[in-house]
Amino acid sequence: MSSDRFAALSPEQLELLRLLLAEEGLDPARLPIPRAPRPGGRAPASYAQQRLWFLHQLAPESPRYNLPIAVELRGALAPGALAAAMGDVVRRHEMLRTRFAADDGRPAQVVLDALPARALPLPWVDLSGLPAAERQPELHRLLAACIDLPFDLSQAPLHRATLFRLDHQAWVMLLVAHHIIADAWSMSIWVEEAAAAYRARSLGEPSALPPLAVQYADFAHWQRRRLAGPLLDREADHWRQRLDGLLPIALPADRPRGAAVAHRRGMRRALLARPLAAALHALARRRGVTLFVTLAAALDLLLARYCGSEDIAIGTPVAG
Repeated sequence: MSSDRFAALSPEQLELLRLLLAEEGLDPARLPIPRAPRPGGRAPASYAQQRLWFLHQLAPESPRYNLPIAVELRGALAPGALAAAMGDVVRRHEMLRTRFAADDGRPAQVVLDALPARALPLPWVDLSGLPAAERQPELHRLLAACIDLPFDLSQAPLHRATLFRLDHQAWVMLLVAHHIIADAWSMSIWVEEAAAAYRARSLGEPSALPPLAVQYADFAHWQRRRLAGPLLDREADHWRQRLDGLLPIALPADRPRGAAVAHRRGMRRALLARPLAAALHALARRRGVTLFVTLAAALDLLLARYCGSEDIAIGTPVAG
């Protein structure tokens, strides 16, 4: 059945069709996402957005979920055309014009028709006057300061861009967005679309970015309708049972630790002998799992021996 026929169905008919397909063992997620209403510009938050909103309420001043991407630009650059191109991308994507409001203790997306002109600047910092040896250290200092500046989720936009000039042929543009409106894949698309819009602006041509048929608010509405009722209860009950009675692990520590999570992070590198690495890969293949899962199981076993518990949960942030 072609997608244009699906487009003629009402939301209720689409929902019924999805349920029928699910009963037949087919994947209802392959159905097109319909355009959803936005009364007063409001739309439900997706489940992922709800999680991030909840975490933001616990630590509103934390930049932990700021997503940065820095792009090096070479050659002659027209900052005005680039600022206009960034505006083209913002007009195309509702997420870049969205703030979040609390409705009965839950987040809702509030999509603005347009951002105020003052909210779409592309400020640029000229570092070309510094001695050459000082430019990169100062650039890195300023990048870190921009990245660590927190967002207020109740105010749009939840992103910012800054342009840094190193000399007349070298620039760096920094984009920072809160994870509630973007992910790493989104940031790459943002850069690609800004580049396409900049080329068009530089040539005096019409925008190279056509309107989108589906926006993220449509997905959030679709997800809430699809993953609800008995299906949602079934999924939630599964994890309630799996995690029932789980207690924090009591690791022996070298000193007293506070109850608050410090979110300090670090990295340790270790080189494994070639025979050991080969044996780990072979074990993963025999078990039909990835090497990551194999090493996570080893970590579980190590923690179990340290704390004397066999019921251990490890959380892992992943993409996709």
